[in-house]
Amino acid sequence: MPRACTVCSRQDAATVNSRLLAGNAISKVSREFGIHESSLSRHVRSHMAGSILREARANSEVGTTDLLAHLVDALNDVVAARSAALGTGNISMLIRAATATQGLVGALLDRLGDTGDTEAVRLMRDGERLARAVGSVTRQHPETGRAIARHLRAVGDTETAVALETLANASTDIRETGISS
Repeated sequence: MPRACTVCSRQDAATVNSRLLAGNAISKVSREFGIHESSLSRHVRSHMAGSILREARANSEVGTTDLLAHLVDALNDVVAARSAALGTGNISMLIRAATATQGLVGALLDRLGDTGDTEAVRLMRDGERLARAVGSVTRQHPETGRAIARHLRAVGDTETAVALETLANASTDIRETGISS
């Protein structure tokens, strides 16, 4: 008999779920509620993928990019579980992780709508290219990166802003010390 989900069985499970649905990182929610990250990741994979989709459909405030961010986070957790399964030779866990990956990718593509698989891949590649370009410009012009980070903070994307500020600060440090990479 499978054991009960430690997150679902908590009295504050609804609050935990709402924090996750609001876009808080698993690591942040883990620290806030004292829940082991692997338990929280398992809860998201097993019990929240459907909740995320239902929430997105019910709440017009949740946009495609918000949902995609949740799905990408969940997919990253599944990839980590799959890597762990490969490392330990746990075939059962590997199969469950592959099934979860398939479900999350399907949900991601469903949310993208009628754009078709090739269009979805093109959009994701465009986003990746844009992220690389922003990183490259930030390395060359740290102040531009900081300006983008300030904008990201203003729209509530603190996590990306911190990453961009870290890159800008590292680039400034390298320029000031005369060390090139």
